[in-house]
Amino acid sequence: MKQQIVERESMLLWLNAHLERLLAKANQDKKLLRNMKNYYWARMHVCKAKMRVLQRRLTEALKGKKKPNPLRILAEASLKDQGTQ
Repeated sequence: MKQQIVERESMLLWLNAHLERLLAKANQDKKLLRNMKNYYWARMHVCKAKMRVLQRRLTEALKGKKKPNPLRILAEASLKDQGTQ
């Protein structure tokens, strides 16, 4: 009877230690996932900010680009046909 109690206690101690290791591993995995989430969230916001800056530059560059005047094109073509410029 004493041997069964000793075996049961040793089994419970082993099981308790095993469950504590599993809990520690789960907590470590949870911490790793939380760190990964924060890292990629920050990277996403940096990339979005860069995209906004580049989009603004592109918009400003396109606004600054002059459109050719259709009348000027016709006049230059007409002058070219006449042989003078």
